[in-house]
Amino acid sequence: MSYFRRVNSNGIPKITYLHLYECEAFSIGIFCLPPRGVIPLHNHPNMTVFSKLLFGELQVKSYDWADASQDSTVLDVLGPPYDDGSGRHCQHYNVSSSAPSAGDSKPLPGGDGYAWLEECEPPDNFHLVGSTYMGPSIVDN
Repeated sequence: MSYFRRVNSNGIPKITYLHLYECEAFSIGIFCLPPRGVIPLHNHPNMTVFSKLLFGELQVKSYDWADASQDSTVLDVLGPPYDDGSGRHCQHYNVSSSAPSAGDSKPLPGGDGYAWLEECEPPDNFHLVGSTYMGPSIVDN
């Protein structure tokens, strides 16, 4: 499929997003990840996300960070959908090497299951390309 053959000028794979449907209650889309394609760490504020690997293989490093080891597609259903006016916009994060400098910060519990996050712009090597879904139409009743 052509969705898996796209790279930028630096040879970094581009991830293709196919928008299937959206209404006030939810949105549906498919992410097509080529090998080495990475979805960076991000949030879904005040939303619930159901994701299903349709085919391929992904290596999940944290709940929202996945590396594709082969051509892979992920179906995402978000409820409710992104809406900047309602405070539902995507924010990206870096894992910080140190705690925030605020005096009210609390130490993290021990173990590898915790990390400090800091907001950031989407990584320069993250390339998401929108494309047209050519499958059956989803219609409202």
